Amino acid sequence: MILTHDDLSAIEASFGPEKAAPIINAFEKLEREQKVEVKRDLLVELATKSDIERLKVDIAVLRGEITELRGELRGEITELRGDLRGEITELRSELCGKIADLRGEVKRVESDLKGEIKRLEMLIKVPIGLVVGAMGLFSPVGVELIKLIK
Repeated sequence: MILTHDDLSAIEASFGPEKAAPIINAFEKLEREQKVEVKRDLLVELATKSDIERLKVDIAVLRGEITELRGELRGEITELRGDLRGEITELRSELCGKIADLRGEVKRVESDLKGEIKRLEMLIKVPIGLVVGAMGLFSPVGVELIKLIK
């Protein structure tokens, strides 16, 4: 609180110059303390404002770095996708080749099995034919059957 000249004159008139001196000194001391306190508050506010400004600058820098990193990551992701597509294409062609080889092998084995089955059928027909022939030659019923067939 700041005392004006009129306030000082009124205090001196009320108490007298000797009794008013300590009261005026007290007001002046209080005024100095308030000034110091106000200065401290202003410094804190200024420091806070400067900190906020520095933080805003730091945040802007960080946002720029984040944007830059996002761009780099997008580029790397795109590159990795391209690499993966190339590898997938290679694997597909390799698998297609192996599947074609397996199909050829299966057809070869199938052909071998069909030949073996035909050979076994022939081997079975020969003894059956021999048995039928023996029965026909040595059996009177067989002889009659052969006569009937002719």
